[in-house]
Amino acid sequence: MDQWATVLFTDESRFSLNTDSRCTFIWRESGTRYLPSNVGEIDHYGGGGLMVCAGIMLDGRTRLHVFERGTVTSVRYRDEILEPYVRLFRGAVGPELILMDDNARPHRALLVDEFLESEDIRRMYWLARSPDLNSIEHVWDALGRAIGTRNPPPRTIQEMKTALMNEWDQLPQEMISCLISRIKVKTKHHMAEHYTAEHYTTERVSAEHARVDRASARIQLRSQVQFTVMKRSLDQSQNFRGYFHNVNDQPHPVIRPPVSPSHPERMSE
Repeated sequence: MDQWATVLFTDESRFSLNTDSRCTFIWRESGTRYLPSNVGEIDHYGGGGLMVCAGIMLDGRTRLHVFERGTVTSVRYRDEILEPYVRLFRGAVGPELILMDDNARPHRALLVDEFLESEDIRRMYWLARSPDLNSIEHVWDALGRAIGTRNPPPRTIQEMKTALMNEWDQLPQEMISCLISRIKVKTKHHMAEHYTAEHYTTERVSAEHARVDRASARIQLRSQVQFTVMKRSLDQSQNFRGYFHNVNDQPHPVIRPPVSPSHPERMSE
Protein backbone atom coordinates (compact mmCIF):
# COMPACT_ATOMS: atom_id res chain seq x y z
CA MET A 1 0.00 0.00 0.00
CA ASP A 2 2.98 2.34 0.43
CA GLN A 3 3.33 2.54 -3.35
CA TRP A 4 -0.04 4.36 -3.57
CA ALA A 5 0.60 6.76 -0.68
CA THR A 6 2.34 9.28 -2.94
CA VAL A 7 -0.02 9.04 -5.93
CA LEU A 8 -2.25 12.03 -6.69
CA PHE A 9 -5.35 10.86 -8.58
CA THR A 10 -6.82 13.66 -10.71
CA ASP A 11 -9.76 13.87 -13.07
CA GLU A 12 -12.41 16.19 -14.51
CA SER A 13 -16.17 15.78 -14.30
CA ARG A 14 -19.24 17.68 -15.42
CA PHE A 15 -22.31 18.36 -13.30
CA SER A 16 -25.55 19.58 -14.88
CA LEU A 17 -28.45 21.48 -13.36
CA ASN A 18 -30.84 18.88 -14.74
CA THR A 19 -29.71 15.35 -14.08
CA ASP A 20 -28.80 13.29 -17.13
CA SER A 21 -29.22 10.01 -15.25
CA ARG A 22 -31.52 7.48 -16.88
CA CYS A 23 -32.23 5.72 -13.59
CA THR A 24 -35.33 7.83 -12.92
CA PHE A 25 -38.43 5.97 -11.76
CA ILE A 26 -41.97 7.33 -12.05
CA TRP A 27 -44.81 5.80 -10.03
CA ARG A 28 -48.28 6.34 -11.48
CA GLU A 29 -51.56 4.54 -11.86
CA SER A 30 -52.34 2.62 -15.01
CA GLY A 31 -53.85 4.79 -17.75
CA THR A 32 -52.63 8.10 -16.29
CA ARG A 33 -49.49 8.49 -18.39
CA TYR A 34 -50.52 11.70 -20.13
CA LEU A 35 -52.12 13.51 -17.22
CA PRO A 36 -50.55 16.94 -16.65
CA SER A 37 -49.52 15.88 -13.15
CA ASN A 38 -47.45 13.01 -14.59
CA VAL A 39 -45.75 14.94 -17.39
CA GLY A 40 -42.55 16.88 -16.80
CA GLU A 41 -40.41 19.06 -19.02
CA ILE A 42 -36.95 17.74 -19.86
CA ASP A 43 -34.03 19.76 -21.17
CA HIS A 44 -32.08 17.45 -23.47
CA TYR A 45 -29.02 19.71 -23.21
CA GLY A 46 -28.84 19.46 -19.42
CA GLY A 47 -29.95 23.01 -18.70
CA GLY A 48 -26.38 24.23 -18.21
CA GLY A 49 -23.68 22.87 -15.98
CA LEU A 50 -20.14 23.16 -14.69
CA MET A 51 -16.89 21.37 -15.44
CA VAL A 52 -14.83 20.71 -12.33
CA CYS A 53 -11.47 19.14 -11.55
CA ALA A 54 -9.86 17.86 -8.37
CA GLY A 55 -7.27 15.45 -7.00
CA ILE A 56 -7.29 12.95 -4.14
CA MET A 57 -4.64 11.12 -2.11
CA LEU A 58 -4.62 8.69 0.76
CA ASP A 59 -4.28 11.45 3.33
CA GLY A 60 -5.67 14.51 1.60
CA ARG A 61 -7.28 16.14 -1.40
CA THR A 62 -7.05 19.27 -3.49
CA ARG A 63 -9.58 22.05 -3.52
CA LEU A 64 -12.38 21.60 -6.03
CA HIS A 65 -11.57 23.70 -9.08
CA VAL A 66 -14.39 25.00 -11.27
CA PHE A 67 -13.70 25.87 -14.91
CA GLU A 68 -15.68 29.03 -15.36
CA ARG A 69 -16.23 29.12 -19.11
CA GLY A 70 -15.05 27.56 -22.33
CA THR A 71 -13.35 24.29 -23.16
CA VAL A 72 -10.60 22.71 -21.09
CA THR A 73 -7.50 23.08 -23.25
CA SER A 74 -3.92 22.06 -22.57
CA VAL A 75 -3.06 25.66 -21.67
CA ARG A 76 -5.89 25.88 -19.15
CA TYR A 77 -4.98 22.47 -17.76
CA ARG A 78 -1.43 23.64 -17.15
CA ASP A 79 -2.31 27.11 -15.84
CA GLU A 80 -5.38 26.23 -13.74
CA ILE A 81 -4.58 22.71 -12.50
CA LEU A 82 -0.92 21.80 -12.72
CA GLU A 83 0.59 25.07 -11.54
CA PRO A 84 -1.66 25.90 -8.55
CA TYR A 85 -2.47 22.37 -7.35
CA VAL A 86 -0.11 19.67 -8.59
CA ARG A 87 3.00 21.76 -8.10
CA LEU A 88 1.84 22.59 -4.58
CA PHE A 89 1.48 18.90 -3.74
CA ARG A 90 4.87 18.24 -5.34
CA GLY A 91 6.42 20.68 -2.88
CA ALA A 92 4.59 19.12 0.08
CA VAL A 93 5.12 15.44 -0.76
CA GLY A 94 8.52 15.73 -2.39
CA PRO A 95 10.04 14.03 -5.43
CA GLU A 96 8.13 10.84 -4.59
CA LEU A 97 4.88 12.41 -5.84
CA ILE A 98 3.38 10.63 -8.86
CA LEU A 99 0.63 12.28 -10.90
CA MET A 100 -2.19 10.12 -12.21
CA ASP A 101 -4.27 11.61 -15.03
CA ASP A 102 -6.10 9.97 -17.90
CA ASN A 103 -5.19 10.04 -21.58
CA ALA A 104 -7.37 13.01 -22.51
CA ARG A 105 -5.88 15.12 -25.29
CA PRO A 106 -5.24 18.23 -23.13
CA HIS A 107 -3.31 16.05 -20.66
CA ARG A 108 -0.97 14.68 -23.32
CA ALA A 109 0.00 17.94 -25.02
CA LEU A 110 3.66 18.78 -25.46
CA LEU A 111 3.49 21.89 -23.28
CA VAL A 112 2.07 19.77 -20.43
CA ASP A 113 4.92 17.27 -20.76
CA GLU A 114 7.44 20.10 -20.75
CA PHE A 115 5.91 21.62 -17.63
CA LEU A 116 5.95 18.32 -15.73
CA GLU A 117 9.55 17.73 -16.76
CA SER A 118 10.60 21.21 -15.66
CA GLU A 119 8.95 20.70 -12.27
CA ASP A 120 10.35 17.16 -11.89
CA ILE A 121 6.86 15.66 -11.55
CA ARG A 122 6.55 12.03 -12.49
CA ARG A 123 3.49 10.73 -14.25
CA MET A 124 1.94 7.29 -13.83
CA TYR A 125 1.31 5.14 -16.87
CA TRP A 126 -2.37 4.24 -16.98
CA LEU A 127 -4.31 1.84 -19.15
CA ALA A 128 -6.45 3.47 -21.82
CA ARG A 129 -10.24 3.34 -21.44
CA SER A 130 -10.01 2.25 -17.79
CA PRO A 131 -11.97 4.87 -15.82
CA ASP A 132 -13.02 2.26 -13.27
CA LEU A 133 -9.41 1.99 -12.11
CA ASN A 134 -9.32 5.64 -11.05
CA SER A 135 -10.62 5.98 -7.51
CA ILE A 136 -11.78 9.54 -8.04
CA GLU A 137 -14.53 8.31 -10.36
CA HIS A 138 -16.32 6.90 -7.30
CA VAL A 139 -15.78 10.20 -5.50
CA TRP A 140 -17.54 12.01 -8.34
CA ASP A 141 -20.44 9.61 -7.92
CA ALA A 142 -20.62 10.36 -4.20
CA LEU A 143 -20.50 14.09 -4.92
CA GLY A 144 -23.34 13.78 -7.44
CA ARG A 145 -25.50 11.90 -4.94
CA ALA A 146 -24.84 14.58 -2.34
CA ILE A 147 -25.95 17.29 -4.78
CA GLY A 148 -29.05 15.27 -5.66
CA THR A 149 -30.17 15.09 -2.03
CA ARG A 150 -30.05 18.85 -1.45
CA ASN A 151 -33.44 20.39 -0.76
CA PRO A 152 -34.10 22.66 -2.51
CA PRO A 153 -31.84 21.62 -5.39
CA PRO A 154 -29.62 24.21 -7.08
CA ARG A 155 -31.49 26.16 -9.75
CA THR A 156 -28.76 28.39 -11.18
CA ILE A 157 -25.13 27.97 -12.16
CA GLN A 158 -23.98 30.01 -9.17
CA GLU A 159 -26.05 27.87 -6.78
CA MET A 160 -24.60 24.75 -8.40
CA LYS A 161 -21.06 26.08 -7.95
CA THR A 162 -21.64 26.87 -4.28
CA ALA A 163 -23.27 23.50 -3.64
CA LEU A 164 -20.46 21.59 -5.34
CA MET A 165 -17.74 23.31 -3.35
CA ASN A 166 -19.60 22.87 -0.05
CA GLU A 167 -20.38 19.20 -0.63
CA TRP A 168 -16.81 18.52 -1.78
CA ASP A 169 -15.41 19.88 1.47
CA GLN A 170 -17.85 17.73 3.46
CA LEU A 171 -16.95 14.43 1.81
CA PRO A 172 -15.31 12.23 4.48
CA GLN A 173 -11.62 11.61 3.96
CA GLU A 174 -12.09 8.08 5.32
CA MET A 175 -14.22 7.24 2.29
CA ILE A 176 -11.58 8.59 -0.10
CA SER A 177 -8.78 6.68 1.63
CA CYS A 178 -10.85 3.49 1.54
CA LEU A 179 -11.43 3.85 -2.19
CA ILE A 180 -7.71 4.30 -2.85
CA SER A 181 -6.75 1.38 -0.62
CA ARG A 182 -9.00 -0.89 -2.71
CA ILE A 183 -7.13 -0.08 -5.90
CA LYS A 184 -4.82 -3.08 -5.53
CA VAL A 185 -7.81 -5.40 -5.75
CA LYS A 186 -9.05 -3.62 -8.88
CA THR A 187 -5.74 -3.63 -10.72
CA LYS A 188 -4.70 -7.24 -10.10
CA HIS A 189 -6.74 -8.33 -13.12
CA HIS A 190 -5.07 -5.71 -15.32
CA MET A 191 -1.44 -5.60 -14.19
CA ALA A 192 1.04 -8.06 -12.75
CA GLU A 193 1.40 -8.19 -8.96
CA HIS A 194 5.06 -7.17 -8.99
CA TYR A 195 4.40 -3.89 -10.82
CA THR A 196 4.86 -0.67 -8.91
CA ALA A 197 4.17 2.94 -9.73
CA GLU A 198 7.78 3.30 -10.91
CA HIS A 199 7.24 0.51 -13.43
CA TYR A 200 4.21 2.34 -14.79
CA THR A 201 6.27 5.48 -15.25
CA THR A 202 9.02 3.57 -17.06
CA GLU A 203 6.55 1.88 -19.37
CA ARG A 204 4.92 5.22 -20.05
CA VAL A 205 8.25 6.59 -21.28
CA SER A 206 8.75 3.52 -23.47
CA ALA A 207 5.26 3.92 -24.89
CA GLU A 208 5.95 7.59 -25.67
CA HIS A 209 9.17 6.63 -27.47
CA ALA A 210 7.31 4.02 -29.51
CA ARG A 211 4.65 6.59 -30.39
CA VAL A 212 7.31 9.05 -31.57
CA ASP A 213 8.98 6.34 -33.67
CA ARG A 214 5.67 5.46 -35.31
CA ALA A 215 4.96 9.12 -36.03
CA SER A 216 8.42 9.55 -37.59
CA ALA A 217 7.89 6.47 -39.75
CA ARG A 218 4.55 7.83 -40.95
CA ILE A 219 6.09 11.20 -41.82
CA GLN A 220 8.93 9.53 -43.71
CA LEU A 221 6.53 7.31 -45.63
CA ARG A 222 4.31 10.28 -46.47
CA SER A 223 7.34 12.20 -47.76
CA GLN A 224 8.38 9.30 -49.96
CA VAL A 225 4.89 9.00 -51.41
CA GLN A 226 4.71 12.73 -52.11
CA PHE A 227 8.13 12.65 -53.79
CA THR A 228 7.09 9.71 -55.98
CA VAL A 229 3.88 11.44 -57.04
CA MET A 230 5.70 14.68 -57.83
CA LYS A 231 8.36 12.85 -59.85
CA ARG A 232 5.73 10.96 -61.80
CA SER A 233 3.84 14.17 -62.55
CA LEU A 234 7.06 15.86 -63.67
CA ASP A 235 7.93 12.99 -66.01
CA GLN A 236 4.47 13.04 -67.52
CA SER A 237 4.61 16.79 -68.10
CA GLN A 238 7.99 16.45 -69.81
CA ASN A 239 6.64 13.71 -72.08
CA PHE A 240 3.70 15.91 -73.08
CA ARG A 241 5.99 18.82 -73.87
CA GLY A 242 8.20 16.58 -76.00
CA TYR A 243 5.19 15.24 -77.88
CA PHE A 244 3.90 18.67 -78.81
CA HIS A 245 7.39 19.80 -79.72
CA ASN A 246 7.85 16.93 -82.19
CA VAL A 247 4.45 17.51 -83.73
CA ASN A 248 5.14 21.18 -84.26
CA ASP A 249 8.52 20.48 -85.86
CA GLN A 250 6.98 18.43 -88.71
CA PRO A 251 6.42 20.42 -91.96
CA HIS A 252 2.85 21.06 -92.99
CA PRO A 253 1.81 19.11 -96.14
CA VAL A 254 1.04 21.13 -99.31
CA ILE A 255 -2.54 20.60 -100.42
CA ARG A 256 -3.15 21.11 -104.20
CA PRO A 257 -6.70 21.61 -105.55
CA PRO A 258 -7.94 18.76 -107.76
CA VAL A 259 -8.55 19.29 -111.50
CA SER A 260 -12.22 19.92 -112.19
CA PRO A 261 -13.79 17.32 -114.61
CA SER A 262 -16.27 19.95 -115.91
CA HIS A 263 -13.56 21.52 -118.14
CA PRO A 264 -12.25 18.81 -120.45
CA GLU A 265 -10.40 21.36 -122.55
CA ARG A 266 -8.07 21.99 -119.72
CA MET A 267 -7.47 18.30 -119.46
CA SER A 268 -6.62 18.08 -123.15
CA GLU A 269 -4.25 20.98 -122.88
